Amino acid sequence: MSALITKFEELRKDLDPHLWSMLQNWKAEEEKYSGEFYTYLVRGKEIKVPNHTKSLSHLKIPKVALPKFRSWGDKVRWAMQENTPGFFPYTAGIYPFKRQGEDPARMFAGEGGPERTNKRFHYVSQGMPAKRLSTAFDSVTLYGHDPGRRPDIYGKVGNSGVSICCLDDAKKLYSGFDLTAPNTSVSMTINGPAPMLLGFFMNAAIDQNCEKYIREEGRLRKLRG
Repeated sequence: MSALITKFEELRKDLDPHLWSMLQNWKAEEEKYSGEFYTYLVRGKEIKVPNHTKSLSHLKIPKVALPKFRSWGDKVRWAMQENTPGFFPYTAGIYPFKRQGEDPARMFAGEGGPERTNKRFHYVSQGMPAKRLSTAFDSVTLYGHDPGRRPDIYGKVGNSGVSICCLDDAKKLYSGFDLTAPNTSVSMTINGPAPMLLGFFMNAAIDQNCEKYIREEGRLRKLRG
């Protein structure tokens, strides 16, 4: 028996300490997910989330269910390839649970000019608590060209994506959306001109906040008389 324990201790030294900790705490983790609430920390703030949702037939459905593995090898393989949300390799996100009130749906749009796509964004996000705008750009924008009369450019302007060539276009594209609100997220399908389009986006957000500041200052001046 002592020989087996000695051999076990020798082999355990080759196992990553994080994986050994995972194996030791597997039961405790199961209990955390099977309880009524799951508690975790984000930037020092304690987040408490219900572990279950209730179905129409009043059954308690777990939001996260650990696999019913018995073998340590299966557990290690699963932990390295998938693992639970909020843990390496983060295949299910960097937090244990998603934010409440944020549906997984994305509002994907992009066609014609910025005004047309903006109108579409407002339509697909109507009534949604979270605005998750996903922007498709036309090939002219993706290639870094300006809209022009050249035959190889003119027919592709605003085709299969929105045409954005300047800061004013970016402002029109996201007009009516608070780009710095915590429930607003924007993704952009871009490649070569990514730095320029990111610059447009950042400046559009900055200008939005400048306008809010100016409006608030004007309101306070009126109140002061």
